Amino acid sequence: MKRRGVKVLEFITAAACAAMLGMAPLLAGEEPAEPELLGPAGPDQILKISPDWKAIYDAYAPDTARVGKIREAAAQAKGELRIEVVFGSWCSDSLDQVPPFLKVLDQVGKDGIPATYVGVHRSKEDREERIASLKIEAIPTFIVYRKEAEIGRIVETPKATLEADLLEILSKPGKP
Repeated sequence: MKRRGVKVLEFITAAACAAMLGMAPLLAGEEPAEPELLGPAGPDQILKISPDWKAIYDAYAPDTARVGKIREAAAQAKGELRIEVVFGSWCSDSLDQVPPFLKVLDQVGKDGIPATYVGVHRSKEDREERIASLKIEAIPTFIVYRKEAEIGRIVETPKATLEADLLEILSKPGKP
């Protein structure tokens, strides 16, 4: 019986040592830090954030009719469109929305709408001035531009789907 108490004490001591050595942020009440993808990023980098990002990309099936209409709108715009995506590699909404967005743009085609991707820090205070000037309210934010003028944005989650919301932005009067 006495030996059993020693085993429990050994286990508690080992667990405490492991916590102090490898999980110090947990002891301070913080979440464990995963590496963040910060600054400009390419689609390949984004899909390598974790296996989940690639799995969501692979599983997403965009509405092909809407993708075709987005492709037509991009062709009519003759290179005047671009999209800036501000996301967080730590953000669950970014995980839910950015891989499907990548899939939509892949299906629109390489001559479609160019997009840039910027990973931001979890802390709003640590974000660069340029990102702060975009007045980002939530992550991810997809900002659609025509001739450098913003024509619409999708913030955090689309109203319907990414391709439906993007098509709605592109279909407004006076827009391509």
